[in-house]
Amino acid sequence: TGQRLTQVQTPALKQFHLNDRHLIAIHEQQVSLWDYRQSQQLLQIDLPAPILSSAYRDELAVSTSDKIYLLQVE
Repeated sequence: TGQRLTQVQTPALKQFHLNDRHLIAIHEQQVSLWDYRQSQQLLQIDLPAPILSSAYRDELAVSTSDKIYLLQVE
């Protein structure tokens, strides 16, 4: 009781990471960041074939075939 289910519509997902406020979604050609409490997209980054490497709290390391990107959620 007292629980609420939030719906966030995103492009097709490969992987995702969830913390207490943010949803980090990995798609075919991009990474997107959502505040799922507000059902609002905060950020979208286009990357060539991103692969989730590591996610911890508000930090995300995303690797591609030749680079690693570090995303920090403010």
